Amino acid sequence: MQIKPRLYILITVALVSVSTSSIIVRFLPTVPAVVIAFWRMALASAVLWIYSLIKPQGRFPREHLLTVTMAGLFLGCHFACFFSAVKLTSIANATILGTVAPVFTVLIEAVFLKRELFKQVLFGIFFALAGGLVIHSGGASTLENNAFGNTLALLGSFFIALVFILSEKIRRNTSTVVYCRTLYFSASCTLFVFSFILGGTVFSFTQTDFSLFFVLAAIPTIMGHSVLSYAVRFI
Repeated sequence: MQIKPRLYILITVALVSVSTSSIIVRFLPTVPAVVIAFWRMALASAVLWIYSLIKPQGRFPREHLLTVTMAGLFLGCHFACFFSAVKLTSIANATILGTVAPVFTVLIEAVFLKRELFKQVLFGIFFALAGGLVIHSGGASTLENNAFGNTLALLGSFFIALVFILSEKIRRNTSTVVYCRTLYFSASCTLFVFSFILGGTVFSFTQTDFSLFFVLAAIPTIMGHSVLSYAVRFI
């Protein structure tokens, strides 16, 4: 019982932090989406590795290396799709469609993993989506507009759902720092390859751009996704 108030605070801080991502990306209009995603993951991974040198966290379990590598590949795909969506559609559309990830997770678990669906889960997803649609109706552009950007946002949700499923057991049995530093490194490698294939540079940017890359790594990634990964271990 003593952990609950702290857990709620952590989740709230993490969710607010994650929500800043799409806003920050808008201040990088000339930087390719894949490059933004690469620097976000690379810097977040670097920070966690440096922290691990200062305060040793242990090694990542070898038996899970292939799984976390696959999860990192899908995480890289998620951010590439999401940041592209933010540039092509409205922030509201990208954010709302980004909340569909739990739906994909439940569908994959029910259809392919044959897991039982609890009523609480279904009700939670319903109310979350309903709330998102209510917010979306308050002046945002309609979902029919910017079809390609909206499709990318949905695809990003599908990829993050795969990350959730692949990493479920790893998150619960591995230090959050060890898990996240490895996951983000795998994602950054994936995004670097994407950047190379697309012919984009990952170094020729302004000091302001690099400052925003650090902000993306620090707030929505470390304070957001990493803290959420820590919190779900106790739910």
